[in-house]
Amino acid sequence: MKSIILTTLFLAGFYAASQAQEVPRTEFSVTLSEQSITLKPGEAKQVRVQLLKSRAFSRAKASFVLSSGLPAGVSVAFDPTEGKLDESTATISVGKEALAGTYSIALGATMLGKKKGSLIKVEVLEGTAILTSQK
Repeated sequence: MKSIILTTLFLAGFYAASQAQEVPRTEFSVTLSEQSITLKPGEAKQVRVQLLKSRAFSRAKASFVLSSGLPAGVSVAFDPTEGKLDESTATISVGKEALAGTYSIALGATMLGKKKGSLIKVEVLEGTAILTSQK
């Protein structure tokens, strides 16, 4: 009975470890909380940009950057934009002039002169801009 419990615990730990994101041996990698999003004109969505750092990069200053061009009417803002950080939030916004379509955008970071990124698919739907009034 004891060996069955130990085997079960070992396999559960092995499975959990295999599901976790792997820290790179050298440099760093960029992961996103979502691989694709869908927005209408006037909408915005936040995506978490996470850095997985090797030991050599663990204390390095990161600058979060856009690693690709943007289609007209689509904007990206990072918060925070730089520091000794492990993650940032990218807010992807679609303006009223954005054309419907599917776009690939690379969100990334620069550390110690190295630039890495990860792609997110942004689908812009046709529609009218969502207007909000402030009182």
